[in-house]
Amino acid sequence: MIAHRRQRHLFLTLLFSAAIVLSLGMGQTLQQRQRGGGTDPVWQVTFNVAPQGAKAAGGRWERIVETEPGIKFPSEYKFGDQFLTSDSVKLNPLHHFRVTFHPIPNWGTPDPVDFQVERDGLTVTGQYRTMSGTLVVTIQPAEVASAGARWAVNSMDAPWRRSGESAGIVVGTYDLLFDRYDASRWNPPSHTTLRINPNTTTNFTATFTRK
Repeated sequence: MIAHRRQRHLFLTLLFSAAIVLSLGMGQTLQQRQRGGGTDPVWQVTFNVAPQGAKAAGGRWERIVETEPGIKFPSEYKFGDQFLTSDSVKLNPLHHFRVTFHPIPNWGTPDPVDFQVERDGLTVTGQYRTMSGTLVVTIQPAEVASAGARWAVNSMDAPWRRSGESAGIVVGTYDLLFDRYDASRWNPPSHTTLRINPNTTTNFTATFTRK
């Protein structure tokens, strides 16, 4: 009888110990998953670039640096390194990172973005800024200008302007258009393609010639 009780006590003790070990093991697995271990060690993060014109011009993410507190040697990922040439990267769950974006001509580079990988499928967006310049068109001769001739660039909804007026225009290449001149007496300028550069004033003299 006493031996039977001892065997039962030993069995219950072993069963209780196994339950504690299993519980601790499950907790450790969850922590490993949260910190980048376990069966799901990484989550996908997609880096988006806006607007579409900036992406078409070569806008993309450039460098990702881990900013996790307490990490002495942070991880760093660079576009082009280790075949990291896509918009999506696998990163450690719940870790903190900072992403920087690639400078491209005629666009303002997005500020660095700090983020935490808080879920699988996270999207981080870099917003490029459009840059502009100034265009001033002078119409010659004065007879044509005083008769009401106007100019505009071939951009959607671009307003018509008088001789000597200036316009802020997004960086790019444009053709000049003219109206309200006497086409029976005057020929418009033949060279009317202009390049607008960032933070620069472009002056152009549009000279009409008599027919």
